[in-house]
Amino acid sequence: MDHGSRRAELIFPAGWCAALALAGPAILTSGVAPDSAWTAVDCAAFALEGAPEHVDCGYARVPRQHAEPQGPALELATVVIRSTVATPRPDPLFIAQGGPGGSTIDTYAEWLIAEGPDRITPERDLVLWDQRGTLWSRPALMCPEVDAAVLAASLASAPREDGEMETLAARACGERLVREHGDLSDFNTVENANDIAALSRVLGYGQINFYGVSYGTELGQYLIRQHPERLRSVVLDAVVPTTFNLVTEVAFVQQRIAEKYLEGCAQQAACGAAYPDLAARFQAMLDRLDAEPAIVEVTDPRSDMSASHRIRITGEDLADLLYQALYSRDFHAVVPLLIDRATRGDIEFLGQTLLPVVLFDDSFALGMQIAVICAERGDTRLEDANYGGINPRIARSERESGRMLLESCRSWGISLLPREVLAPVTSDVPVLMLSGNFDPITPPAFATRVGESLSADFNVVFPRGAHGQAFTDACANSVIESFLDSPDIPPPVGCAREAPSDYLIPQDLILLPALRAVIAAPEPERLARTAAFSVPILLGMLTLATALCVYPVGWLVDRIRRTHHRTTRRRGGWLDRHAARIAVAAFVLFSAFLWLLAQAVGDSIFVSPALLYLAAIRSEHAWIFALAVAGLGAAALMVAAAAAVWTGDHRSLAGRVYYSLLVIAAIAIALGLSRAGLVWPTEFV
Repeated sequence: MDHGSRRAELIFPAGWCAALALAGPAILTSGVAPDSAWTAVDCAAFALEGAPEHVDCGYARVPRQHAEPQGPALELATVVIRSTVATPRPDPLFIAQGGPGGSTIDTYAEWLIAEGPDRITPERDLVLWDQRGTLWSRPALMCPEVDAAVLAASLASAPREDGEMETLAARACGERLVREHGDLSDFNTVENANDIAALSRVLGYGQINFYGVSYGTELGQYLIRQHPERLRSVVLDAVVPTTFNLVTEVAFVQQRIAEKYLEGCAQQAACGAAYPDLAARFQAMLDRLDAEPAIVEVTDPRSDMSASHRIRITGEDLADLLYQALYSRDFHAVVPLLIDRATRGDIEFLGQTLLPVVLFDDSFALGMQIAVICAERGDTRLEDANYGGINPRIARSERESGRMLLESCRSWGISLLPREVLAPVTSDVPVLMLSGNFDPITPPAFATRVGESLSADFNVVFPRGAHGQAFTDACANSVIESFLDSPDIPPPVGCAREAPSDYLIPQDLILLPALRAVIAAPEPERLARTAAFSVPILLGMLTLATALCVYPVGWLVDRIRRTHHRTTRRRGGWLDRHAARIAVAAFVLFSAFLWLLAQAVGDSIFVSPALLYLAAIRSEHAWIFALAVAGLGAAALMVAAAAAVWTGDHRSLAGRVYYSLLVIAAIAIALGLSRAGLVWPTEFV
């Protein structure tokens, strides 16, 4: 999911721009929708190259103001992934991304298409559309002015200032968007929900099922209120109450998740012992970085991978990056480890892994986000907010981000929606709500709050879940599919009760220095660093592998020759006689080590995907490094055997030269493994 971007820090400097990001008949088999408001396009127009025949792409025209259906229109970029089963169900699943401002197509389309028949609810069509104002729809309310300003202000060479550059850039973006597209007040959640009903009619569907994540859940609640007749069922994932004030209340959920991790670590004996006084050290580290920022070299992934920037990271920035890491459950087990390493000065993982995504993401429609939030909360009074008991750093950041957002609301001239739209939604439409216990922005209590006014809701909490449960989690997918099949029956949720894993400590991990060096290097250097150790290993293994064929064939030829010519078998010393076996043994040992190491990396990443970025594996795999040591021993024996081969008189010159090549190959492998730091386990400290 799109979890926001640093360019939006003029609104959310502590990262709560990322707070709500993410995170009838079917389409005719010809791929043409039955409504004249549909314009088909090649899916390549949405960066979906080579889409299969069962995927339809196009633009659906909807009124800019649904109260004036003959007035100006907008075009919604839409992708329909049709079911390929023999008898598809007539009720599709509409999928809405969060933000507001995130692109549903950019986030989900390629992935769901690639899943094929294994995708979620394969017997239904999936409808993905970019909401009005977002990436592929027309118009898209993008703010490149803010992108450029945030990058310029982040450069190490830029003077430190108070965010005025970003504020001015946001004002310039608003002025340009108004000149180009008129009053932006129409880009709000009420009209956004009306779009869904209109889109379902354009595509020729009757009742639909709706899935929304993060801001998509707020959109889903508006849809329930405005068009209940179009809905068969609704799935709300990472639930946002309509009563939640994004301008002033994010600080409370940020405080909650910080306490949950820091206090949770202290309460686990091993974690508390490994990371003593973690909360205090973290706070002190943020203060130090505010006073003296760190510098990280970051490569722009959109460029030719040669454009890098020296980026300044303050305590505010680092807190933001850590907060964004919490959106994925993949990082749950390593959060205390990340914080501990940051306090020790190691911010490479956060700075070089997450910062490029934050700084250079140009898919997020910041203009859409500002318009939506201002229409709902533009009348907020910051002086009424009470942050008693909230960490002063979080409270200070919340006030500043709120001030800048409300300034944008005024300068953009966004009209307020009627205040009654912020009331809880009352309905008997079947609703499934999914929450993650470790969600940093939409905690399970939010779903409970929303459920108080719904009469047909099912609330499922995933103890190890973070922000958004669907699509990446097989259990969540099975719960959703069961609910879609029978919306009036509680779905089976036994699989959702899996407890979160314990926090990892250094003793649980083995560092892979080569992978660490590759990840830490600027993009232009990564290939060179990888080649430095991988090429000798690869060439050495290919050369050494020839011994598996050459020596058995040579042995067979020698046997035949001795049988026919009655020659006497020549005998040398032990090393001479077993030189071939030693070479084969070296190949087997090195092969087994590399294969098992790859398996260990895969197993470790499966348990905790964040370990890939940390360049570590679980310490339970330490035993396989004994194979590398044994391989080095075999390589050393090969060197000694080569001396015996050359001093003996019973091998041909070709045989001696060939064995010398094998020795060189073994040495190359040994040097490559040594350079990669793979000869013996390296403690993760």
